[in-house]
Amino acid sequence: MSCRRWGGFPSIAIAVVCVAGPADADDVVTRPLSEALIVQRAECLETESLARAVTRWLGQAAIDRRISISVRKEGDAIVYGLHRDDVLVGQRTVTSLPEGCVELTTALALSIAVAIEATFFGGEEADATPADRAPARPPSAAVTKRARASPPRRPSRGATAPVPHAVVTGELGLLWNTLPGVRPLASAGVDVAWSRHLVTRTAVLATTAAASPLGTGEVETSLYAGRADACGIGPTKLLELRACLGLAWGFVPSRGVGFLDGRSRAQPWLGLPLRGEGRLVLGRDGARPVWGIVVATDLIFSLRRAQMGVVDPTVEPRRAEQHTAVLTLPLFGAAASLGFFFEL
Repeated sequence: MSCRRWGGFPSIAIAVVCVAGPADADDVVTRPLSEALIVQRAECLETESLARAVTRWLGQAAIDRRISISVRKEGDAIVYGLHRDDVLVGQRTVTSLPEGCVELTTALALSIAVAIEATFFGGEEADATPADRAPARPPSAAVTKRARASPPRRPSRGATAPVPHAVVTGELGLLWNTLPGVRPLASAGVDVAWSRHLVTRTAVLATTAAASPLGTGEVETSLYAGRADACGIGPTKLLELRACLGLAWGFVPSRGVGFLDGRSRAQPWLGLPLRGEGRLVLGRDGARPVWGIVVATDLIFSLRRAQMGVVDPTVEPRRAEQHTAVLTLPLFGAAASLGFFFEL
């Protein structure tokens, strides 16, 4: 800023302005972009993920507190407006929306960053009233260069949900042929999403006890196990499909019924489950699924199977093996279940 002299002496008033002007520019109060963004929540519109993307394009995480950006969805379009001191100074309607929440967030953030740069970062323009503001200059070389260069590294699922992202599941179903017959089954687990297409899953499961014929009596069996799976995901807007491969381990308690000397014991069990799963999203927080219904089927191959036997007490112990009725658990089984999932 230049100072004019009257009668060879600098004006006191002008001198004060020359000192105070730069200080005021340096003392502009800012706030985080996440607070300046006013997002009307909708599918694929979420304040934190949009603020992070705008920050990457703009190169700064804070903005003059007098500036705010409103974003809302209208039909198949997104409308955002730029405000200064609660006065609308610019508005744009974006109609060409890419598929996928990550792609939409990235493209929308670039558009908002360019608009902010062009409208508000014009030197002394920020101190002018809307009526006095000169025509907006083109985006600075920094933003233009970033836009022409390769886009920011594509975020993982964290663009719409935290990474890792944990979800709790609870299921009820039926287990067929892993133990003899059909058994009611209950399971509970936790899923952790490491990326958009990879989830790990841990769960515990239990079945009810049921009796199976063995020799002149019966043997009562049940199953208690844990499992760990790695799942590939094919997400869509409402339905998420998964294919999982895992390992299950546990024990099979058994009890003899109808024998003179019925004994109880528990034997180890090891299985290889192959799981197919569909998740119907019923509730969202922005672009992030919050809760819904899960339907699953499992094919189970038993790698270590329990065996139960009956020995005739009248036969000598050394020949008992030849007089034992044996029940070996099946090699192959299946399960079907229905339940709910919800975000932690």
